[in-house]
Amino acid sequence: MGNNKLFATNLIVVILICYVNSTISHDDNKESEALLSVGFYEKSCPNVESIIQEVVWKAVLNDSGIAASLIRLHFHDCFVKGCDASILLDKTPSGKRIEKTSPGNIGVRGFEVIDEAKTQLEKACPDTVSCADIIAYAARDAVTISGISHYDVPAGRRDGLESLESNVFGNLPLPSSNVGQMNDIFTKKRMDKSDIVTLLGAHSIGVAHCFLFDNEIHNFNATHQSNPKLNKLYAMVLRSICPAPSSPKSNTDNVLPLNMFMGNKLSTLFYNNVVGGRVVIPADQSLLDDEFTSEMVTNYVVKSWKWANDFRDAMIKLGKVDLLTGEQGQIRKNCREINN
Repeated sequence: MGNNKLFATNLIVVILICYVNSTISHDDNKESEALLSVGFYEKSCPNVESIIQEVVWKAVLNDSGIAASLIRLHFHDCFVKGCDASILLDKTPSGKRIEKTSPGNIGVRGFEVIDEAKTQLEKACPDTVSCADIIAYAARDAVTISGISHYDVPAGRRDGLESLESNVFGNLPLPSSNVGQMNDIFTKKRMDKSDIVTLLGAHSIGVAHCFLFDNEIHNFNATHQSNPKLNKLYAMVLRSICPAPSSPKSNTDNVLPLNMFMGNKLSTLFYNNVVGGRVVIPADQSLLDDEFTSEMVTNYVVKSWKWANDFRDAMIKLGKVDLLTGEQGQIRKNCREINN
C-alpha cells in the first residue's frame, strides 16, 4: 500500500514538472514572439529587405528550383531548435556532427544564397541583421516569386550557438509520416493539422530524390508494382524518370519534379494532385486518410484564394517557432560559424 502511494506521488510530481516545463517554454516563446516586429531594421538597416530580395531574385533567375529550396530551408531550420539559423552552421565548438549531416536534411540547399545576402548586408550595415532573419526574409521572397502575394515578415530573431545532428531526428516529419505522426511533431511547435495541410502545399514546387521513393514505384509489394494509391499513368511516368535501383540508369542524384504541370508556381494544383493520386510522397498521400485533413484538401481544391491566404499566415506562424530574441544568442558575422 505504501509503495502504491509513493508511486502515485512520484507520478503526480513528474506530471506537474512536465506541465510546468511546458508552460514555461510556451510562455518564454510568447515573450520572444512579442519582441518580433515588422520593420525591425527600419532604422538600423533600412534597405535590408530590398538587399535580400535582389539576391534571391538573381539566384532564382540562375536556378528556378532555388525558390523551393529556400522555403524548405526555412522549415528545416525552424523545426529543429527553432528559427535560429542553426542549420547554416558548418561546425560548432563541441565538434559534434551538425544538422547538415543528418539524413533528414538530404537535399537541403540554398546556403550560398544566404551567404551572399549576408555578405551584402555586412557591407551595408555590419553586425546588424541576423542569419535567422535572412532565412525568413529569403523564404518570403521565394514565396512571392513563386506566385503568392507579398506578406510582411516580423523580424528580430537571433542566431543560435549550436547545431547538432542529433536534434534533427524526431523534429522533422519523414516522407513516410502519416497525418498523426506529423501532427505529433507540429503540436510540439504550437502548430496544428490545418498548418500541416496548408504548408504541404509548398510541394507544388520543387523536386525530390528518386531513391527516397523507390519502394513507392518499384516492387511495392507482392501484388502491386507501385503503390495502389498512385494513379497508374502517373506511376508509369515516375518509373520512366526514376529507373529501378537495379537499372544501370539508376543514380542517387536522379530527381523528379513534385509537380509535373506547374513546377515553378505555388498553387492549389498540389491538392488536385493529392485527390488524383499524383503525389509520390507518402506523407502527402496520407492527407486523404484523415477526415479533417481530407476535408481541407477538398476545400482548397475549389478555394485557391483561401489557400493562398492561409499559406501566408502559416509561413508567418512558422517563422515564430521557438525563437531566440533580445539578448539571447548572437548576430553572426558569418552565417556558417559562430562568432569568436
